[in-house]
Amino acid sequence: FYSLDAPFGGVQGWSAGNYMIIAKNFDSYGFANQVTYTNTLNFSVPPLYPWILYGSLQIFGENEAAAKLPSLIFGLLSIVVVYFLGKELYNRKVGLISALLFALIPINVVLSKKILVDVVLVFFMLVSSYFFLRYYKTNKLKFIFISSIFLALAIFTKEPATGLLLIYIYFIFRKNTFYQNKISRKILVAGFSILISLSLYIIYIFLQPLALKGALLEGSRLFMSSPIEISVTLLYSLSPLLLVIVILGFVESVHRMTSRSDVQPLGKWQDTFLIFWFALYFIFFAIKMPSGHMHYILPLIPAAAILAGKYLLNIYESLMGVIKKDFIIRFTAGILFLVFVLSIIITNVFVLQIIDFKDDRFVKLRDFLLPKIA
Repeated sequence: FYSLDAPFGGVQGWSAGNYMIIAKNFDSYGFANQVTYTNTLNFSVPPLYPWILYGSLQIFGENEAAAKLPSLIFGLLSIVVVYFLGKELYNRKVGLISALLFALIPINVVLSKKILVDVVLVFFMLVSSYFFLRYYKTNKLKFIFISSIFLALAIFTKEPATGLLLIYIYFIFRKNTFYQNKISRKILVAGFSILISLSLYIIYIFLQPLALKGALLEGSRLFMSSPIEISVTLLYSLSPLLLVIVILGFVESVHRMTSRSDVQPLGKWQDTFLIFWFALYFIFFAIKMPSGHMHYILPLIPAAAILAGKYLLNIYESLMGVIKKDFIIRFTAGILFLVFVLSIIITNVFVLQIIDFKDDRFVKLRDFLLPKIA
């Protein structure tokens, strides 16, 4: 909540002004029309986030703090959901470590106080994934229904959330329990999930046909970032130390996923779920991110945090297993592990100072909005 009422600026300063104007224009042009400062319709994203922003401004007043509050609330709630997701995938310890890392990742710290659609997107994706995992483990249809509702909200926030639907369909058909083995039931469950997940977006397209053309145009834009730009963005988004841990966790999970020692053909399904999530949104980030649009990396951050959390816990427990007979050595190893985690925190703080640069694009746009906007 520190400096929540500070003027817009820095990273994504232009985005803040753009969404503020869209929200303010709902009173004049209606809630189906996202009208920008150039008096043109905006179809780059569906209207759910501007609606949320509008609601916050109506309740708390037209000021910087009210505009940033939705991102802050959804960002904080995402930390809690990461804990439950890590716990559902593996165990409570993985959930705790993953939530801590997720909360400390520099890009999350910076963007969770920005007026940015992707922060809300990630929250809905996380909740949807949690309930899908509950369905996958319990076979209870109520969980696939709840998961699909939140995925519908995610897609109605921003279209890239549709990628999760592909992962869900794969896992629905991958289920190998006796009751779920009938292909007809799998088709019905997959069809039900698709219908519910796309329902809000389909209604939106029906009411605003031009939105489909805008979505197709936006989806067709590929920027194919260079390997150097991708690497640099990953470095300052995750911080160098944490990026190394994420890569090691990814490699370990791929090894476990492809191991033939497990009963299931692709290894542990938890690793498969994480790898698919991380790989899918890494590809999205790599081919869709325009220069300077670091927020495109946000959808892969939850998977990165859990990969890192699981790897750190595995390393710690392996060390404790080797030296469990000597209390002094075990205590020393624990202290070293704690120092390592603290070094990640310190590194992240340093990286934060680097990435929160000033964005001076569209100064006139920010001047147009509020007196405090410089």
